[in-house]
Amino acid sequence: MKQTTLKTIMLVIALFTQYATAQNFTVKWNVISKERGTGEIYCECGKNEHNAMPLPDPNCKHSGRYVLPSKDVKDGKMYIFTSIYDSFSGCKLSSVVIPNGINTIRRSFFGCGKLMSVTLPNSIAKLWGSFNDLPSLSSITIPNSVTEMESCFNGCKKLSSITIPNGLTKLDVCFNKCDNLKSISIPNSITEIDGSFKDLPLLSSVIIPNSITKLRRSFNHLPLLSSIIIPNSVTEMESCFLGCKSLSSITISNGLTELDRCFWNCKSLSSITIPNGLTELDRCFRGCDNLKSIIIPNSINKIRKCFDGCFSLKTITILNPIPPECLFSSEIENEIINATLFVPKGALKAYQEHDVWKQFKNIKEIE
Repeated sequence: MKQTTLKTIMLVIALFTQYATAQNFTVKWNVISKERGTGEIYCECGKNEHNAMPLPDPNCKHSGRYVLPSKDVKDGKMYIFTSIYDSFSGCKLSSVVIPNGINTIRRSFFGCGKLMSVTLPNSIAKLWGSFNDLPSLSSITIPNSVTEMESCFNGCKKLSSITIPNGLTKLDVCFNKCDNLKSISIPNSITEIDGSFKDLPLLSSVIIPNSITKLRRSFNHLPLLSSIIIPNSVTEMESCFLGCKSLSSITISNGLTELDRCFWNCKSLSSITIPNGLTELDRCFRGCDNLKSIIIPNSINKIRKCFDGCFSLKTITILNPIPPECLFSSEIENEIINATLFVPKGALKAYQEHDVWKQFKNIKEIE
């Protein structure tokens, strides 16, 4: 009994000491507006004078659990803190609570190896360059008050699921290299995704909502993703779905006019039907070495450096009676000229006399 009581007392003392130690440092801050009585928190840990992303500071002493203050007095005047910048990079904090009133966090909480818990208030509107490389963070609740988020939550290797707030309209360089991320929920408020959701080895399913109009540099290197539907709302798509080795089924938006550098090294893709409405294919479907057939609609008038490394391609069907302008990489010509080229009835001569398409050894009219 005495031994149990002693252990309990020691545990209470240890917890109190950790909490007290965590609180035992002074937060530095600057005045933003004397008239409005607002201030901005900063911390020397990770501060970078060259206005670049802060670097983790190995000498940062902050540790344990910390509840940031919401206000302070300076020269006899009370100031409310509304933002945090260049703070707590490389800190040893295990838990942090951001007070209500903070609306902006910039370039903070980077490379905090022990940070497991982050509490964000409903006052937060902008997150920029923060909460990156947090290997111990397993979950995060982003409040619906957030309307801007850029370069956040990258390299959070334990993060397993995320719910993106309804107030957000654009995701820019977020949620990359999150090794344990298995599910994502993208709200209908999002219209643009750029540089996000890359290098996610456990993500097997993605639902892109009908609100999305632009996809750029996103959803790359997702080895478990087997199918994707690009909704008709998408009108611009560039450098997406590269290195998705299990991707075997794709439905491409009818709203697209140009497809640029998409679907590289999709090793499981065996057939593709390009939707009518697309006018240009630029550097797409490269390294898809299991691709056997492709149907190109009559709306396509330009094809540039596509199908490199598609060694299994057997048939190419083009529905445009006017041969599309075409430029193949020099390396590809010997790879695909043995494929059968099917062209519209009455267009055989036009393709046989075209500078590029005439190189195909077997050109046939569609019956």
